[in-house]
Amino acid sequence: SLHVRAMKVYSGGLQYAFKRVEKEGFEGLVVYDGEACFGEKAFNFRGKSDRPECWKQKPIYEDDFIAVFGPASKSTRGWKQRGSFGQGKNMDRVGNLALYQMDKNFNAVYICNVGTGLDDATRKQIADEAKEQPWMGVVSVEYAQRKYISRGQISNALTFPSFKKIHEDKTIEEVVNKELG
Repeated sequence: SLHVRAMKVYSGGLQYAFKRVEKEGFEGLVVYDGEACFGEKAFNFRGKSDRPECWKQKPIYEDDFIAVFGPASKSTRGWKQRGSFGQGKNMDRVGNLALYQMDKNFNAVYICNVGTGLDDATRKQIADEAKEQPWMGVVSVEYAQRKYISRGQISNALTFPSFKKIHEDKTIEEVVNKELG
């Protein structure tokens, strides 16, 4: 089913409005100031100062995930999705990592893949460590939106996931999300 949410108008300040957007699960916040005078400080991609009194902001979320990389490994260790190699200069390096979280019963649940945000050094480091067996680690990932099968959605995927860092200080057992059904 298609869910359509109407636009809401908030007064009480920008911080209040942004907190309401996050709480109600809206995609983002569009701010319009009809009295704004930005002059030539705001431009669109065409280089014109078109609608400078209007801007859009979306919340960014961050969470920890179990990342798996081992597309060339014969041993799956129970992890069906294992990421993939990249293309071009990343042919022998990580193209993307498979992301998982544990449900409340400590079963691994596949979320989605992430390839954006990985720098060249991290791509090479993980691929080198995965030559003998799949690489697994805890990573921090930013995303714009989250879906849950337990809420009736078709996947547990993230929208626009972006790799931030490897958490050397966290264990796989710490990556539990009780909302996974």
